[in-house]
Amino acid sequence: SRLDALCRGLRRSLSRPTLSCAGERYYSVTRPGARLAFHMDERHEETKGERGWRLPTRRSVSWLLYLSRGDVRGGALRAYCRSSAAACGAHAGDLQVGWLDGVRACDRDEPVFLDSWVRSRAPPGEAAREARSALYVLRRDGSRCYVSRRFGPADPSWSCEDDSPAAFAAALRAQCRSAAGRRFSGVEAAPHPRQSVVEVPPEAGTLVLMDAVAVPHEVLPTLAGERLALAGWLHEESQEPPEWFREEA
Repeated sequence: SRLDALCRGLRRSLSRPTLSCAGERYYSVTRPGARLAFHMDERHEETKGERGWRLPTRRSVSWLLYLSRGDVRGGALRAYCRSSAAACGAHAGDLQVGWLDGVRACDRDEPVFLDSWVRSRAPPGEAAREARSALYVLRRDGSRCYVSRRFGPADPSWSCEDDSPAAFAAALRAQCRSAAGRRFSGVEAAPHPRQSVVEVPPEAGTLVLMDAVAVPHEVLPTLAGERLALAGWLHEESQEPPEWFREEA
């Protein structure tokens, strides 16, 4: 089918080999006055507590197919997009949690990924048993450049009872090395001067695809008529703990 062909193409272009069409989907009818508030479709596992690491799959690509007739007004999808210097959303199973803002107006922003399985350093002769976390960006050759120290639940600047997006972004910024910290912004920060606002009106036959982790968005109020759409998410397998962690657990 066309959806299967699309999914195969996205697996290759996004380097997400476990991307599957068997995700979530629903039929949406939006009448005058209704809207969908600003939100993200997926977040890093660390924002969900222990439950986040137990789910077999996660949302990877959001999709929306408009079916509206010509009498609908309003109801546009508004997405807050960045010009990215590298593939965004996910890298080798690690989800994106922020951006390093470009220094100049012409610079592209660098996606920041959270690696939650950094092996801790152990005293000589002892096995490392604790998984730490660290933030990184990608160099031009695809290798990782870590922009934070290693941190974990016991660190006061990382442990936070406030699970709001702003508090999560502030905790991440606190882990960054000074130069990176000055440029860091959370993936959910909007509006932001580095973003471009893209609005897609609900015209029948329009297909929208966006990264579920990297693109915050909202749906503007429907003013007249019915906004009709099919929507859903393509899933990919959740990240599993590395072999060394499973062996020592």
